[in-house]
Amino acid sequence: MFDQKEIAAYRSISAPDSLRDKVLSSCTNMAPKKRNPRDYMRMVSSIAACFVLVSVLAVFGAQSYGHVSVSLSGEKLREDQSMSYHTPISAQAVSMYREREGTTVLFEFDGHAALSVSDGDMAIVDADTQDILYTGTEYAIDGKTLVNWTVHADDTAKTFEMTVHGAFKTEKIILTYDADENEWSVIRKEVK
Repeated sequence: MFDQKEIAAYRSISAPDSLRDKVLSSCTNMAPKKRNPRDYMRMVSSIAACFVLVSVLAVFGAQSYGHVSVSLSGEKLREDQSMSYHTPISAQAVSMYREREGTTVLFEFDGHAALSVSDGDMAIVDADTQDILYTGTEYAIDGKTLVNWTVHADDTAKTFEMTVHGAFKTEKIILTYDADENEWSVIRKEVK
């Protein structure tokens, strides 16, 4: 498009020395622009607002992450709440029953925690297929989890404990059997 001679001629053009000296001297005489204190206040308040927003979201996120919901037979088991059940005649009608070889208590957990039991075994059950996914004494839950806790209550005065290690607190679920009343008692307490 352009000829090489035209390009060379364009490059050889320069501003007169007097104009160049004027432009350079006007730049050196100019004082640097001072910032307005309002600009600093806007910047600091924007950073503070971002910090507050992140803090609020972190607190709300941590509360929902650290909370573990426990349900027993469809009823929510709250902290320091005791639930009692009489041993049913028909094991199919109630989700908690006492058999000759042991007693199985069905819990539903929702949250993030590590579970461990003092006695007995936990069976982690798939909610859809009712297949047993894991059997043992320790398990880490993540979300909704069905847990069948089986204890062997040969000694009726014995207390059974399940420890729930959440993100911010540790709780115990205590299971006891009263032979005189023929009922199980379940209580949820925070470990201090």
